[in-house]
Amino acid sequence: MWHRAVTRDDVPYERIFLNIDIDLIKQLSTPKTDLYRCFDVSDPKEINILNLGSDAFDDYVNFCDELIPTLDKDTYGNDIHQRILLAEILLLANKVHKIKKQPRNIIPPFLEKVTHFIDENLADDLSLAAFSKHFYLNSTYLDRYFKRYMGLSLHQYVTEKRIEQAKQLLRAGKNVTEVCAKSGFGNYSNFIRSFNKRVGISPGKYRTKYQSK
Repeated sequence: MWHRAVTRDDVPYERIFLNIDIDLIKQLSTPKTDLYRCFDVSDPKEINILNLGSDAFDDYVNFCDELIPTLDKDTYGNDIHQRILLAEILLLANKVHKIKKQPRNIIPPFLEKVTHFIDENLADDLSLAAFSKHFYLNSTYLDRYFKRYMGLSLHQYVTEKRIEQAKQLLRAGKNVTEVCAKSGFGNYSNFIRSFNKRVGISPGKYRTKYQSK
C-alpha cells in the first residue's frame, strides 16, 4: 500500500522503517504465536495502521536503536541477537494489533465532552472544582461517574494525559521548566516526582535520551 506522511511544520519529523522478509517472520513464529497476524488484513477496505501509545513507541524506538547497529556487524552471536530484537518488535506490533481489534467500551457522549475539555485545557486548572464549575455537576458525583467508565479518577486521568503531553514536548527539545508549565503542572517538584514515578527516569534524562539520537 502506498502511503505518505502528513507532518506538522512546527515539530521535528523522523521515522524508522523496517523491511522484514515474510519467510523470516514465519520462522520466528511458533504454533501458538503467529507473528504475521498483524500484517494479515482479511478486509481489503481496512487500513492496517497501528497507532502506538507512548510506552509502545518508546519500546519500538529502543528495539530499533539496538537493532540497527547490528546490521553492519558480523560478530559471534550477532545473527541471534538480530532475531531476538526482530521477534521483540513483531511481538510488540502484534500486541498493539490485538488491542486494536478488541471491541471498545462505549463511552457516554457526556464523558467524551469531559475528555475533550481535558485535552483542550491541559495547561489550565483541572481540579475537581474546575470540572464542577464548568459542567454544573457535583464534583464527587462527576468523579465517580468518570471512574466507572474510564477506570481512572479524573485526577489520575489528567495526570496521565499531562505526562503524555510532557513526553511529546521533551522529545521535541523543549526545556524542562517550559514543559512543566505547558503540561499543566503548576508545581515543579510535583512534575519531577510524577514524571519519575510513571516514566522511570527524570524529565531531564528523558529529554537528553532523545536529543542524543
